[in-house]
Amino acid sequence: TIELIRDPRTPQATLLVWTSKLAVPAGQDRVELWGRPYFGLGLRFVESMDNNGKLFNSLGETGVEGTNNRRAQWCAYTAKAGDQTVTVVVMDHPENPRTPATWFTMDKPFAYVSATLNLANEKFIVNAEKPTVLRYGVAVCDGALESSTVQELYSVFCECARQSE
Repeated sequence: TIELIRDPRTPQATLLVWTSKLAVPAGQDRVELWGRPYFGLGLRFVESMDNNGKLFNSLGETGVEGTNNRRAQWCAYTAKAGDQTVTVVVMDHPENPRTPATWFTMDKPFAYVSATLNLANEKFIVNAEKPTVLRYGVAVCDGALESSTVQELYSVFCECARQSE
């Protein structure tokens, strides 16, 4: 499901909550998930945002070298979309399994950010008796945001996503 959050504390952002429920097919006890480093909730940006942006995360790290394969609460990308600067933030909910997310990031040949369960390095089991719920936030914001502003967005996301359960 996708839910739009409107909150007066985040007027500069369009904030979405993305919720996925992973369940086991009938007749099976469990399912084993595994895959590539980018398997997760991933965003590929419009072409004008390729090769000219800045990746940064909740740990204060920047660039692909500082954000790729790192575990963090959120990861953001600021770049020009056409002639306007925007910041897009992907946020891991603190109640997700394996939180904080392991991030897959790249900026060449195109910009991409994905919140993952680190399935390339560690299989994940979904049991029939308890489906897995994954919740992520995605914020699209005008302008280049500072880490402190993104952290405020993350707090609003965590509070509002909890209320929607």
